[in-house]
Amino acid sequence: MDEIFSEVDNQKAEIERLVQDMKLMDDKERSINKSITNPLHIHLFPIGYFQFPIDKKEKIYQVLNIGEQAKASFNHLFDQKVIPVANIYHCSICEEGFVNGKYDNKGIESWRIFIEFVKVFMRISFIAMKILDYMLMDSKLCSNKILN
Repeated sequence: MDEIFSEVDNQKAEIERLVQDMKLMDDKERSINKSITNPLHIHLFPIGYFQFPIDKKEKIYQVLNIGEQAKASFNHLFDQKVIPVANIYHCSICEEGFVNGKYDNKGIESWRIFIEFVKVFMRISFIAMKILDYMLMDSKLCSNKILN
C-alpha cells in the first residue's frame, strides 16, 4: 500500500515540476522579441496558439511529426489564412483538427510531451501567442482593411 502512495506522490511531484518548468519557459518566452515577419499561426491543442516564421514550416511539420495527408490539409489552411489545429496529445499527427479532443489526454505522459515540444519550439523561434494577442492582432488587421 505504501508503494502505491509513494508512486502517486512521485507522479504528483513530477506534474508540479513540469508545470513549473512550463511557467518558467513562458516567462522566458515573454522576454524574447516577438516580432516575426509574415508569420504562420497554428493552434497546438491543448496548449495554445503559436506563430512561427514561414521558412520554418517544414521543420515544424518534422517536429510535430505531421503525416503527408495532414500536411496537405495544413498547407491548404495556411494558404487560406486559416489557423489549423494540431492535437498534440498524439505523438504523430495524421489529420488536422481536434480529433478526439481531450479524450486523448494521457495524463503525465502528455505533460512530458508538451514540455519537450515547447523546448524544441523555443530553440527554433516558434513563439506562443496569447489568444488575446491574436484577437487584438486580428482586429487591427480588420480595422486596417475597413479604413483603407
